[in-house]
Amino acid sequence: KSTNASINDSRYPKKMEVYASDRGNALSAALVKSSYNNNPRFCKFVEQSGFEFKPYDSFGREQIAERSELLGALAMTLWAVDFDEIAAEAY
Repeated sequence: KSTNASINDSRYPKKMEVYASDRGNALSAALVKSSYNNNPRFCKFVEQSGFEFKPYDSFGREQIAERSELLGALAMTLWAVDFDEIAAEAY
């Protein structure tokens, strides 16, 4: 919470620096292209789960809508009864 609050009013390019750092989390890091390098567990999860995570150079209304849809689908999957099976296959 404090990390996100500290960059709240920053422009997206500045936020990307934090998201890609160790101060970010997996979901925020997924917004940044460099997070897909040398991150085999995350890349394997993306490949096997079918969730279309991708980095964004800019983050406007279209990107927010697209990302919201993805995170909504992820949340519904996490809450699904058979998530343990899905997670076990990805890891």
